Amino acid sequence: MGFTMPANSVTYTYSVVGIDPTTGAQKFNVLGTSCLPDAECMSYPIIIAGDSYAYFAYEWSEFPTEYLYPFIRHLMVLRIDSSGNYENIHVWDYTSDDIDLLDLGVSMITNADQGILLTWSAGAGGMAVTAGSSVSLVSAPQVPGGDQVVPVLQAQDGSFIGTTCRYCAPGYGTIVAFDASGTVRWIVPNETPQIATADGGVIGQSGITYDQNGNATGQIGLSTQTWTGNMYQEAGSLEAMAVPSVFEAGASFWPTVGGNPSGNGTAFIQCPCLLQSTDTADPDQLESALRDGQAALMPQDQQGPTYLLLVGQPGIEYNDGQAFVLAAETASAALTQSGASSNSVPVLVSTVSDFAAALTGNGFITGGVTPLTTLGMNGPIAGGVTFFGHGGWLDLGGGVYDSALFLSPTRGSVYNLWIQNVGQLSNANLGTNATIVLYACNAGKNRNAGDSIAQLVANQLRRTVWAYPVDMWYSADPTPRIMLPVGRNADGTPIWPKVKSTTPLYMVPNANGVKAIPFYPH
Repeated sequence: MGFTMPANSVTYTYSVVGIDPTTGAQKFNVLGTSCLPDAECMSYPIIIAGDSYAYFAYEWSEFPTEYLYPFIRHLMVLRIDSSGNYENIHVWDYTSDDIDLLDLGVSMITNADQGILLTWSAGAGGMAVTAGSSVSLVSAPQVPGGDQVVPVLQAQDGSFIGTTCRYCAPGYGTIVAFDASGTVRWIVPNETPQIATADGGVIGQSGITYDQNGNATGQIGLSTQTWTGNMYQEAGSLEAMAVPSVFEAGASFWPTVGGNPSGNGTAFIQCPCLLQSTDTADPDQLESALRDGQAALMPQDQQGPTYLLLVGQPGIEYNDGQAFVLAAETASAALTQSGASSNSVPVLVSTVSDFAAALTGNGFITGGVTPLTTLGMNGPIAGGVTFFGHGGWLDLGGGVYDSALFLSPTRGSVYNLWIQNVGQLSNANLGTNATIVLYACNAGKNRNAGDSIAQLVANQLRRTVWAYPVDMWYSADPTPRIMLPVGRNADGTPIWPKVKSTTPLYMVPNANGVKAIPFYPH
């Protein structure tokens, strides 16, 4: 963010400057509303919210009669995408006779991937929630003493955790848990929120842990956490690495002060499958082993419904080891036991061409959707074609995301199955009752009104596709549920379930009781 002044020096103008990180060159320069120098503009720290837009709050004064009171202070928010397209959103007006009241006391936080929530202290205090370029004014949280509640964290269920002391030292003020309507849920005095946990609770600056109702549940020693997941604690004048850990799975887009390990006001969410430790797999060795084993594919004289199991690459930075293969082998064993035929060695698909070739080069697929456990359709299922791999969204900029399957860690459109290349898939070897199941994070969830990759595949193959609208993780227990720590280290950091290296292993939706959703072709 920059502050510019035109050559005539008559007015000041705030501007938000975008920098291309690969070249250091200016990409765009978005100007806010101009204001008179002696009226003094006021700005607040910029944030990048979960919808990938930058939000810059500022205020400027207007004198209805030149230099006479009362004056009107306008609260504005610039909403800017990565290409420099923007809206200048009018949030609230405050009329005052006090020219010394220049700071409205504005604080912002992301509201998941929907927009932002902001509060202010001027007047009787207030709160607003944005969605796109629209604004809804709501009642601010009411606390004893009438203090402003500054949002600090977003909890796992979408509610917020704030403090009544905007600039106080740790331990002063009050923790206030509230929802997007301004309703206060609970209060803890003389404490400062630091980290939101996956069970809906919070860790305070004191190291005391609180549950989703504000009840104290324990005491830990707080550490400094890095992007790589390592935790550091002060040891004399040095910072000593304590234990490897990461922010709690499913906590929110803003689980810690400042939103992420850097604390720089950028929303960040960690997929739970990336929090589990695995025996990492070398992608090249895995590819060789799987391709050598594909002589075990379905013989042509099999009886009963036929099923094809596919796996994507495990990744490099986020290496899921043998987890995809083990999940596929678990499914194969269950299908064989039920009297169906499936490939005991899953087919590795690293590119869109691999995916397309697998659909047409492995015999005639007839299998419909079938449960793999005694949970029935409430648990893991398989389809005539079942894929295990990475999924999510391609960020196209400007708040636009396209749903995709990430088949390989290699960058490039040929390694992602998405709207631009799903047309390469053919149903020539799929029976009329064959179905497809996608085990990949958020394969059944859309954003910005676009189709999910599950819907796109259903439309292309003219077959029903089943997928999940949430993140996935790995467990020997197939019950759909939120992944929670199995314990805590001595410093209180979470210990996550380790991915076992044997079957049975399931890809489990990270939500309680969530079932796969059917997507019908249209």
